[in-house]
Amino acid sequence: MFSNASVLKWAPRLASVLPLVIVKDPLTWMPSTCRHPYAVRLHMAQKQSKTCPSPHLAKPVSVAFQADRVLRYDSLPALWRDWHAEYYDAPYPRLMLRSEDLLFDPAGVARTVCDCLGGDLAAEADFVIEGGKKGVAFGHAQDTKGRRDALAFYGDATRRFENYAPDDLAFVAAALGDFAPFRYFRYDRGVS
Repeated sequence: MFSNASVLKWAPRLASVLPLVIVKDPLTWMPSTCRHPYAVRLHMAQKQSKTCPSPHLAKPVSVAFQADRVLRYDSLPALWRDWHAEYYDAPYPRLMLRSEDLLFDPAGVARTVCDCLGGDLAAEADFVIEGGKKGVAFGHAQDTKGRRDALAFYGDATRRFENYAPDDLAFVAAALGDFAPFRYFRYDRGVS
């Protein structure tokens, strides 16, 4: 953690840090990861597939934030599970928020977070909710969704299933069905 402290010329006291973890529905995160893998190294068949992650869910993946430190996972669902388990099961305080809640009710989530931390949301709080990752920046090879497009996409409950065959959903259910955050954040709905 904080491996680039030498670049920053300081390292925070870990006791003074509250990790904020944004959790995204694995069924929408996996196709997004196929389009924009960042540090995730996909199996060659996944990269070449226009239907990724289906039918390649069971293929191994790896993550390399640093060239000399590669983490390997059995599958994309296993990566999602293990990544979030580190925070969900952590012995230290942390705050985990659903990405979808931030998208649909940013002010309500901000108020709840402020309440949780013992503060108040400033009455004049201004939410810049358009254009944060819009455009070809951030390593995206193509334009990304703006908030309006994201609301339409994520607001349609059937869209989360469109990249998956029944066998894929069964694989996801087997990989994540017993994982508490998958159920806690209600991502298990319709997956079985």
